[in-house]
Amino acid sequence: IFVALAALIPVYAAMARRLHDTDRSGWWILAPAGPAILGGGILAAAFASNPDNPDTTLAILGGVLMIPALVLGIMLLVWLSSDSQPGPNRFGPSPK
Repeated sequence: IFVALAALIPVYAAMARRLHDTDRSGWWILAPAGPAILGGGILAAAFASNPDNPDTTLAILGGVLMIPALVLGIMLLVWLSSDSQPGPNRFGPSPK
């Protein structure tokens, strides 16, 4: 667990650099976190009161709120794996 925590900052720095290469803000890294935390919290609340018989309405709401997190995560993966923008952009010269 310590290795994962130690690698977290360099991984986020590399992700931000890749997003800058495609002329996008590094803040996009945090986009999937909001819906995931909110949906996960609602799911936890649905199961907290009675794990054997969770509140169905809260469980469905929590699951539906996880969908934007999934879509944003896939979108971020596509951006991170796409080619750099040719030439300089607002974040500096092209690394190529």
